[in-house]
Amino acid sequence: MPTNNATGKSGYVDEYSRELLNQLELAHSRLQALIDENDQTISVTVTTAVPMDAGLRLKVMAKAQELYHAKIFLKERIDPSILGGIIFEATNRKRYDASVRAQLGAMKRSLAATYGGGDSI
Repeated sequence: MPTNNATGKSGYVDEYSRELLNQLELAHSRLQALIDENDQTISVTVTTAVPMDAGLRLKVMAKAQELYHAKIFLKERIDPSILGGIIFEATNRKRYDASVRAQLGAMKRSLAATYGGGDSI
């Protein structure tokens, strides 16, 4: 691991950067909660395997506004590990997971229960 010339400590920059990033994420979450509380905006995080196009983004916004009857702050996340589909999460509300990964997991559990295979499937 490279040594930070200013401190002579190995890995110092990496640890400092990680801690700074954690603090920024926490500050962002707290700020977003205050914004949501004060102007009745609901923060919705949508996770997809690939970036959403403009058409899908509009549909997601319309669906969120229909569900919550509020202004929506849309946060998009890309996570290739979900394989496809969409995960829809709104602050302090139910999480909808329609990802391919979740559907495959449900099929695996169903097959294991049906054939008594446990986790060996």
